[in-house]
Amino acid sequence: MHYGEAAIRTFYLGIFIFLALGFLFILLPFFFKKAQQSIKLISLTVGSLIMILAIAIFLNSNRYGVLKLFF
Repeated sequence: MHYGEAAIRTFYLGIFIFLALGFLFILLPFFFKKAQQSIKLISLTVGSLIMILAIAIFLNSNRYGVLKLFF
């Protein structure tokens, strides 16, 4: 495997983990029923922002942009 391919796979793995973290923040309030409403709202907001950022990074990335990040 070429180093560029490893960099691209690592980049997309990082985006996937970032999306999973955002999804976790969105689901977190549903696991804790007795949490305060403001904490639930903050968790949903943070999760939504993380998901939007990850999707924006994913849509704006291309192969050559990823290679410039690592090399």
